[in-house]
Amino acid sequence: MATGHGPAPPLPALSPQLPQTSALPRTSGSEQPESHYSSSVPASFSHEVKSAVDVRLGYPSSGRISLFPMIDAPLFGSPCQIPATDSKAPHTDNVLPPRKHADVLMDIYWRQIEPLEPFLEKESFSRSYQALFDGTLADDEERLLLSALNTIFALSTQWQESLPREQREEVSGTYFGRAWALLRPEAIIWGPPSLDLVQCLLLMARYLQCTNRSHQTWMAIGSAVRIAQSLGLHHKPDLSSSDSACESWRRRQLWQYCVIMDRAISWVLGRIPMAPPTVSSFFIDPVLNHGIRGPSHAPPSHYVAKIIDLYEMSNHIMLLQAPASNSSVDRLGLPRLYQDNEYLSTAVQIDACLNKWERGLSQPLRSDADQRNTEDISYTQGVYLRLR
Repeated sequence: MATGHGPAPPLPALSPQLPQTSALPRTSGSEQPESHYSSSVPASFSHEVKSAVDVRLGYPSSGRISLFPMIDAPLFGSPCQIPATDSKAPHTDNVLPPRKHADVLMDIYWRQIEPLEPFLEKESFSRSYQALFDGTLADDEERLLLSALNTIFALSTQWQESLPREQREEVSGTYFGRAWALLRPEAIIWGPPSLDLVQCLLLMARYLQCTNRSHQTWMAIGSAVRIAQSLGLHHKPDLSSSDSACESWRRRQLWQYCVIMDRAISWVLGRIPMAPPTVSSFFIDPVLNHGIRGPSHAPPSHYVAKIIDLYEMSNHIMLLQAPASNSSVDRLGLPRLYQDNEYLSTAVQIDACLNKWERGLSQPLRSDADQRNTEDISYTQGVYLRLR
């Protein structure tokens, strides 16, 4: 069933009508030269630590930086191909898989993926999903929803480990190619800002961060942040607003994940985040979190707040690595962010903050419960936090 948008190809077979793709050159395992990254990239730091330990133990140095996630060690194995934009190409990218298979992929997403990074409002999204298959969705909502759905299908396909890896990569890449072709880069700049557009870009960034496309991840998140700011999502929520509780929850949740994903990619690439540190603090205020009640299925605020806290600490650590000597700082007489003689005390203080953060985890997220049900989503969330 293809919802009237055209015949759906049998899955997991691939559609032969996708836009042509062009692989971008990669340098040292990435699509960008290593020199484009800051010296504060965690990969560089971990390499320096490993080299120092090797020297102390008398081991020969490997002489090269180990592969690092989101830069040159993608979770999704095959290089991600970005479809070339061709306005004359046939508009066949709005086909959907049969409803039964689409439901399977959506179920995987809601159960396994969304709880780890919860920014979709399930009830309203599910209504739009049903309307799309019923043929009753408004035309102006269709393109972004189709793009978001294809990105979700791409993510869920990668989660199906029962499929051979090559098949997962191929089918997932097909879905993502459709999502990209439907979004259209010009719509990001020239189109009107909307919550659906922010949502679509965050979904794409979620997929891209598992590939070798760190630059595209950086750009997708940056675009989402800018559009979210245009919509005023970074301002304190107005509790007297006429917006429904679900709408207020959605606005808050989308901005939270703009900040979280911005912090995450900035940390990995050693770059300054686009969202300033002051804009996220009010989102973890417990009074405001209780003032804006999300839908009944909404994840506990505690889990999301701990993710934000963790990335605020990582952002602070990165800022502390700024060079102590700076011509503008010296010329203007500004205080320096970091002094070499403060390194030890700063490291001890940061370690204490991380320990305090870990002690503040609620019991369901703690690692000291050995007899946990691994099928429980709180167990997965706890593992996710510890890995972060």
